This record gives sequence, C-alpha cells and structure tokens, in this order.
Amino acid sequence: MTNISVRKATFSDVEKLMKLRLLLQQHCEESNSQIWQMTDEGKALLKRKVQNDFVNESSRIFIAEINGNIIGFAHGDVSHRTDYLPKNVGIISTVYVDSNFRRKGVGALLIRHVCEFFDSEGWKM
Repeated sequence: MTNISVRKATFSDVEKLMKLRLLLQQHCEESNSQIWQMTDEGKALLKRKVQNDFVNESSRIFIAEINGNIIGFAHGDVSHRTDYLPKNVGIISTVYVDSNFRRKGVGALLIRHVCEFFDSEGWKM
C-alpha cells in the first residue's frame, strides 16, 4: 500500500486515538478472556492519559493515514533508569491497526517511525 502516510500525532487526534485505543482493548479482551478488562473508570480516564502522552517529551505517538483517514497508531516511550544499563531504553508500548488494513505493512511502517524516533534521540531499544 503506497498511499499510507505516517506522521507524529497532535492534540487534534486525541478523540480518534481514544477510539482506536478502545478498539484495541476490545480486540484484546475478545482474543483472551484472561486479559485485564478496562473498567468504566479506566475509560473515563483514557482521554487524560492520551493527552498526557503528548506532554511527555520521552513519548511519541505516530499515526498512519490513508487519504486523511487514521487507520492505526504506534506509541513509544523512553524509560530512564539508573539501576540498569543502558540507562535509557526505548519501549514500544502500544500498536494498533484497523482490522481492514492489517497484514499490509502498516504496523511495520509505524514501528519503523517509532524506532527512528528512538535513534534520533540517541536512545537504545
């Protein structure tokens, strides 16, 4: 799929990101009955959680789009620790691709952008 574009998410994407995160949670819960279930409180706090991800400089969310429609996202964080080496480690925490666009390279493209973010900051994965 050559018409996929990936960009850094912005505050204007918060509502769509919330919907995608809820779809990911639903997918996980349907796939594995033993997985943590999101409570109503968790759903109520989700918007604030997504907004906080934008404020954290050690965090990046990338969005995949086709013709302006968001079809997936990936979220990466950098963990800064003094009790392990290396002290700064990039962690890919969340990836979701709309079911209609899976197995088409969208997830790999998102992961590549997160890894490039880690590399650009000199962090290890």
